[in-house]
Amino acid sequence: MIKSIDANILKGKISSDSSVRWKLIQKQLKDDTINIANLFERYNELFLLLKEVEGLEKFPSTITITTKTKIYPNLSADRLYAEIGKENVYVFLKEINNKEITGSGVNKGAVKIKNTDATKFIVGESLDFILDEVLVNDIKFEKKDINWIVYNSQKKNDKGIIFINEGTSFSYNFDTPGKYKVEAYGNNPGSNSNKKEIVKLAAFVEVEIIAQEITIVPPATIKTNFIRPFTEEQSFKVTLKNPEVKTLNPLKLYYQIAYTNADKVTTISDEQELDSTGIVKLAMPNFGEYSIKVVSKDQYTLNQKYSIKTIKNFINSIEITDNKAEKDIYLWSITNQKVIFKAQNFMIEPATPQEKQNIKWLVYDKNGKIYVPDRLPLQLENNEAGKQYLVKGESFTFSIPKVEGEFTIEAYSNVKQGSKSTSIKKIFVKHPEVTEAYWTYNDGSKKKTSGFTGEINHIKASIPGYFNQPVRIKFYLNDSREVNYYNDTTTNGDGKINKTLKFDANLQKHFGLKNGKTAKIRFELEGIQKGNVPYLFKENANAYKETLLNVTTSAKITDAYFMYDGNRVKPEDKIPFSKKGTTVTIVAKTQNMVGKEIVLTAHKVSENPAFRHAVKVNSEGVATVSFIIMPAKAAKNGTVNKYYVGIEGYSTKHLTDKMINMVVGVTSKGNKTANLTWGSLVNQKFREKVIEICEDLWPENTIEMANGLMAVMYRETNKTFAANQMAGYKSLISRDLMTAKDFENDNKKNWRKRFKSSWINTVYSSCTCKHERI
Repeated sequence: MIKSIDANILKGKISSDSSVRWKLIQKQLKDDTINIANLFERYNELFLLLKEVEGLEKFPSTITITTKTKIYPNLSADRLYAEIGKENVYVFLKEINNKEITGSGVNKGAVKIKNTDATKFIVGESLDFILDEVLVNDIKFEKKDINWIVYNSQKKNDKGIIFINEGTSFSYNFDTPGKYKVEAYGNNPGSNSNKKEIVKLAAFVEVEIIAQEITIVPPATIKTNFIRPFTEEQSFKVTLKNPEVKTLNPLKLYYQIAYTNADKVTTISDEQELDSTGIVKLAMPNFGEYSIKVVSKDQYTLNQKYSIKTIKNFINSIEITDNKAEKDIYLWSITNQKVIFKAQNFMIEPATPQEKQNIKWLVYDKNGKIYVPDRLPLQLENNEAGKQYLVKGESFTFSIPKVEGEFTIEAYSNVKQGSKSTSIKKIFVKHPEVTEAYWTYNDGSKKKTSGFTGEINHIKASIPGYFNQPVRIKFYLNDSREVNYYNDTTTNGDGKINKTLKFDANLQKHFGLKNGKTAKIRFELEGIQKGNVPYLFKENANAYKETLLNVTTSAKITDAYFMYDGNRVKPEDKIPFSKKGTTVTIVAKTQNMVGKEIVLTAHKVSENPAFRHAVKVNSEGVATVSFIIMPAKAAKNGTVNKYYVGIEGYSTKHLTDKMINMVVGVTSKGNKTANLTWGSLVNQKFREKVIEICEDLWPENTIEMANGLMAVMYRETNKTFAANQMAGYKSLISRDLMTAKDFENDNKKNWRKRFKSSWINTVYSSCTCKHERI
């Protein structure tokens, strides 16, 4: 037909409208997915073309068309064509147009489904729709020009498929599940209108199309797709998923049995029609794969396949039932340690006693070579080289090797697979070592000296492979080799230690220190195992090089420096000095000064302080303050201003890196790394986003407003800067009135002072409108 359209219709003289129309028909004929029944219904002249292509003298009343994917039975032409002679047929086909002509009016209730009262059908069903001609108004227009349209009700604003000038009967093949409206109309359809009054007058019926499925149910004894072979026939039940939905044409099912052996050779039985019981009997005596294939040879194109494999049962997984270690890491030890492995699952459950006893166990080293433990000879099953084993049975007791390494334990039933097996477990034997250990401040920076007036110190260490295990911290005073004091802790899931110690009078008594005396305190680490048994870590000459802490009772400033953008300022750093001000932080580290108030200053050489502020030393022995430093009004761009940290009443001459170089004229624009209030708690990308927002909103005082915004977020998120930690504080105080107390809760969890509500509203409303949430 496709070739005939080219040769006999599109070739020669033909109008442009007809050419477009026939090219569209030809394109649809080439489409393997097109619904042929509906195509012939829409273009009734295809019946005439088919008659000429097939060379028929007379066209039959009904035909069946079979495509690559589907059968379309009982197709018939809506109108008959007079005998006009072969030479005139193609001339006639060229002249047929597809213009919609107004047909007779069709009143509500006129549309019926022929030969059934049902409204639910399965995919593939072809329905004939007819009209109750009593409800057809043919006074002005003819019945033969009545048009039909099919809507998918579940598609919003569906435009429908139009079939023009079909007359008083119409056929449609439903090849997709859904709910449909089938309407007959003369001039304009109305069943899918948004206006209820128009829908009420429309002539249509609604049908539901469901996807029917074949189900194949195995006998109750078969619970998985893997079974042992059996010689006695078993019954498999074939049914339909929706048996209550009947077809208009007979639905016959046919089945075949396919068997594929271990060599991938497949044999297929003869096709048989399924009887009314729906039972397929099948024995499976051999190893391989058996499949039941069920199909329908009709327009409904149902098909289903059920496959099952007959196998020699095998173990599928193993588990450690006794002495399981954290992350399967076992500590190297000279004492005997035993681990018990046991079969967990088989491919076919439950396994028989014989199948359990047939399990063979092997151990491999990290290179995949079989590892043979002492006093456990390697054996062969039935003298077959591929069936080596150490032990047979449901469980395996394995003595942990007294060497470090990675070991793989495999259990197999039929064929060993090594690392590819699903029934393996890896264990690791490690002799952990301390890779780092030192005293620190809370921020993680290392600490060399400390006081004894309530100062808090931290011990940090890393012991890879020693996870969630107890550790004893042994303290040695001065050059003593005897333990003066110990404190127990536990590593975390990464093998790390973070122990906090308060150096107060109680700890001083533990160490036996007298008031006014200085000392050197160092520590070493020792593992603790069951029964409080010490476990010695692998020796590491560098492990304890930074574990010495000098302790004194004198009050002293141990370090002082500037911080910018969350980092310590070095002498070579050039810090942007915006004419609107730059925020920096002064940090002073002390010993034996916890709780005392000291005055921090920033000054140029031989000048009065540009900044002065009293700060209380915290429990870590640290005092900090952030402030905005302003350049002189007449300062020229590029001028470098050097400022030094000072502590009133204390000498800082012995301290290094206490200077900051401020370069006038450099702003945060294009260099969004300003040191913001609480900036050390977030990453650089976060700080850059805050500055970007404030540059757009407040170009004249960007940094000041950015610091305010940081303060808002710090408080509102319970100091976390996490969006899911909102604390609910709703009003703020002006930044120039802030003190350290403003960032503390009182007993009623309210602010001691309030920010101006107009200021916070401006911040939040502006950020919400102009920027993403940060």
